[in-house]
Amino acid sequence: MTRRSLLWFAVLAVLAINLHNASAQLDSTIVSRRSTINSTLSSFTNNVVNKVNEYSSKFTSLRTDMSGTLRSASDTLTSFLSDKQIGDNALLASDVLSAASTTLSASVTASLTITASFSSVSTCVNTKTQASVSATFSAFSTAQSMYFSMITSSNSPYLANCRSRFSNTANDLVNQCADRVQDCLNDEGNELGRVNSILNNFMMLVRQHYQGLANHVRSCTSLGSTTSRAEVKAEINACLKGISIYVGPLYRATIAQQFQLVNAMLQLEVVASNNRVKSCINQVTLSYSAMAEAIVPGNASPDLGLDIAIDYVTMNNPNVLSSANMVGTATSDLQGAIGGYQVARLNGSTSLVVSGEALVSLVGNITVNVNEVLRNISIVASQRQTAPSCMFASMNATIDRAFVALDMAGSLIARIQTSTSSQNGGALTSWMSMIQTAMTDISTYLDTLYKEVVAVMAAGPLSASTVANNIKPATLFNLAGAISVVTTAEKGLTTTVRSIRSSFEQASNILNSYNTDMANALTSVNNTQRDYYNQVVSRISSYRSKVSWESSWGVTDIVNRLPRINPFMQDSTTRTTALQLNASITTMTTTIQTNANIFSNSLQTQMTQLFTGAEAFVQSNIKSLVPVFDASLFKLAATMSVGGAFASNCNGRYGGAITNLENNMRDGLQKCYNDFANTGYTDPFISEYNMVLREQTRSVANRIDFCLNLGSTTSTPVIKAGISKCLSETIKLSEVLLGDLAIQTKLVVAMINLESLAMVQRVEACGAILNHGLVAKAESLDALLATCQTTNQ
Repeated sequence: MTRRSLLWFAVLAVLAINLHNASAQLDSTIVSRRSTINSTLSSFTNNVVNKVNEYSSKFTSLRTDMSGTLRSASDTLTSFLSDKQIGDNALLASDVLSAASTTLSASVTASLTITASFSSVSTCVNTKTQASVSATFSAFSTAQSMYFSMITSSNSPYLANCRSRFSNTANDLVNQCADRVQDCLNDEGNELGRVNSILNNFMMLVRQHYQGLANHVRSCTSLGSTTSRAEVKAEINACLKGISIYVGPLYRATIAQQFQLVNAMLQLEVVASNNRVKSCINQVTLSYSAMAEAIVPGNASPDLGLDIAIDYVTMNNPNVLSSANMVGTATSDLQGAIGGYQVARLNGSTSLVVSGEALVSLVGNITVNVNEVLRNISIVASQRQTAPSCMFASMNATIDRAFVALDMAGSLIARIQTSTSSQNGGALTSWMSMIQTAMTDISTYLDTLYKEVVAVMAAGPLSASTVANNIKPATLFNLAGAISVVTTAEKGLTTTVRSIRSSFEQASNILNSYNTDMANALTSVNNTQRDYYNQVVSRISSYRSKVSWESSWGVTDIVNRLPRINPFMQDSTTRTTALQLNASITTMTTTIQTNANIFSNSLQTQMTQLFTGAEAFVQSNIKSLVPVFDASLFKLAATMSVGGAFASNCNGRYGGAITNLENNMRDGLQKCYNDFANTGYTDPFISEYNMVLREQTRSVANRIDFCLNLGSTTSTPVIKAGISKCLSETIKLSEVLLGDLAIQTKLVVAMINLESLAMVQRVEACGAILNHGLVAKAESLDALLATCQTTNQ
């Protein structure tokens, strides 16, 4: 053996030792980084647990505080319960407060159950992270092994250069990948704190409503006492009667809807949180897996999908079967909301007959046609005789009928709106919009599932692996989520239908007595009304400015990344995905602006309708009260004109109270505006939710930055392979996040609709009990004045 041969074998021996050390180093790094990721996952899980506890504390605090508020208001009724004139209506008002307290307790209990569902985020994220990280790290181990084999058997003149460039590549990239996965988890852990702020602000809206109910009762009991004069006791009695007749039903319906919406919001945020962190982990691990594949050409990309079986349809959480099975309860509740309803026989000044018929038809279309789709899915998912190919056999005709029914919703709601408030109509529109969007998603995901099932059938004998390789968990997860959105929206629709039905029935009952409520009204509260108008205009401007500012920055954030993407469009490795992302950004910015416009325009519409609604109720009360006051004043004037032995005494005894009735009206209606219609308390909630929507666009921009920060067009082919894959995943990620953004926008619009309705109802309730109290007081003064003329009493 020559001296030269001996040197060559010595070099190979040293090289083998070095490469063995590099492999050992990689194994050590993988073990170490798995440990740090597990630690981060543990922290993430603990953070979720802490957040769930914080969310729960908001509800329990609400229950404790508002139960105390209602109890305190109830205590003010105690002295009236034994009064012969007032006792019955005081007891009815007490029952209203008691029922509100019971509803509060039950609603909080239901919300706590929904809040606990946030715990599923950590479970899902843990499973996804472990599977994805394991697959990616395995890809690097495989790449390192193949690299070792290639480098030890090569006689390339570039061997030394390749070894120096790539021997530590796998190890370095594993460290980078682990850091970025931890970033995904830590970023989402921070984002969960924003839900805390949303709940804080939403609790403020709910508290406002309960405090309003308590304040209505206090306004009645503060008018006087059991020893007050007869006309004052008559006013108190009529005021308390108004609590049970008008105030109770209004508040009961709105409070139920508030809890329906906060529960829907929590469920949507669970999905949005899950999507953000899963999309981030997908983007990171798939990008680095592409780099692992590029280290040694021909190294196949590993399967990064979760290991699932066909039981995902019925066993994983969420799943198609459990979601579809909710259709029975949703249908029963919705049918119960309209069952036994008798359509009015008289229209009066509205179209009550047509509106009632339209309400019945709207409910029937949902329970019969729309829910038939969910019933079919439930049946198929529960039987599961084979892969769910049978799901598609008779589904098309059912879906077609469902969309025909949904297409009729607009015209039906338009008929209903002629006899109900615009806020109620807005609530109906919001619920139906959510249902229609979700049904479209259901149809889309069924189509996707059909294609995936066809692929399963083509893959040979049915097995867990053929299902896992062809049916994506996201398809079933999204299908289950869309079904849940339908049933959740139907729960909200049920509450709205109950509220409208109650209003229609009340309108039908009092139609003959109250068919001329609208006419020219006095303007005794013009100054307050004008100030309130200015407040609403200012609030609209402020809200729209905030929405415009954040959406503009969202668009700017994403568009500003284009100059950094441009060089990658010129590179042969990254050109295709960079061009696709460039085109996708145009779609992204349009979507962001479209949703911002929906949010902004809804704010303007609802705030404007808020002023219009409050103004209408105030003016209606003026119109009905002024003739009553005029009649009392005319009788007093006639008493003084005709004269009589006791005229002066009677004037001194009752004249001041009669002439002060208009001031009572003015002060009471101004109180309705100032105490129950102030819009300032809505600012924190709308501002914070605006930031929630902004966070979705910021997440997209951050994920684009992640790709661009991986390297440049002068990076190694390994890095550029990762960048290309990363850009591709960013497109998928943006579609998911912006899809969540669209649903979140619909929900916040529904919340705005409801809060506008709640505020108007507080003004309406205030005006109603004021009206009843003052009418009773005027009638009592008329009787006392008449008696005084003969008895001097």
